[in-house]
Amino acid sequence: MTEQEAQQAQTIEDHAEFVAKFKEFASEPQNELSKQSEEVLQSKLNQAEKSLIDLQAQEIARLESKKTQVFQVCRANIKWQREQRKLQAQKIAEQAKEIERMNAILSELDSVKRMSSGIAGFHLNGEIATWSEVGL
Repeated sequence: MTEQEAQQAQTIEDHAEFVAKFKEFASEPQNELSKQSEEVLQSKLNQAEKSLIDLQAQEIARLESKKTQVFQVCRANIKWQREQRKLQAQKIAEQAKEIERMNAILSELDSVKRMSSGIAGFHLNGEIATWSEVGL
């Protein structure tokens, strides 16, 4: 809570306390007031209540603004998460295609291996290197 917010909260509390004490005081029969005093106190009471209402309205407006900001941040976060999921899905699709491509290459190599006995020219001495010699 900022210092300004703390001061506003204290002012609201002070006004509310004043209003409550005045109402309590005015309701006691032994505290009968003159017409003029009653009008002055009623005027002060009205001012205090108006001030309290104004402060409460300001606080409500401040909280509404914060709520709007939080809502906007949440919406931006949700949008970002959706974009991230979309990027991940694209990446997974690309990886799946790459796996298919690599499996096709491995299949081709396996068929070459099954149709031959090894690699000619590997030893550079005219002998054929068997597939087991090269680790396949």
